[in-house]
Amino acid sequence: MLRRWIIRGLALTLLTPLFGYTLQARAPGPLLLLAVLPLCALQFAMLLAIEFPDRAGDALTDKRTLIVRLGAWRGARLYAAVTGLAFAVLPLLALLGLPWRAAAAAALPAPIALWRIRRTLHGDWRRPRRWETLTFWAVALLVLTTVAELAGIVF
Repeated sequence: MLRRWIIRGLALTLLTPLFGYTLQARAPGPLLLLAVLPLCALQFAMLLAIEFPDRAGDALTDKRTLIVRLGAWRGARLYAAVTGLAFAVLPLLALLGLPWRAAAAAALPAPIALWRIRRTLHGDWRRPRRWETLTFWAVALLVLTTVAELAGIVF
């Protein structure tokens, strides 16, 4: 099950850009790998967030999603850790060759990430009224970070 999650997270945010880049440049580049690593983490976190609303039904029907297997509290902590890691690794990626402008631009949504980490650790995953917010901002963080990082690379 964890393998399936990792593959889902990597397929969209790593393999798709890698394939497109390789088709155009005729060879994969290390810059691309550096650029997509935080996005892979945010994709994985988004997949975790999306599982929270379905947790009870999945458990009742023996659908062994990662949130069901981990338990909601551990899943919330994993979501927080992976989301935080996506932003904490940006300075290291810049030292490894990611353009500083791209790393700085990708860090712009970090305050939203900190807010969502805090809210998740304070139990938003327990409150059905908060599920839309939890899932919306998980998706938004991935999109905002992707657009910001791309803008940092292009401009």
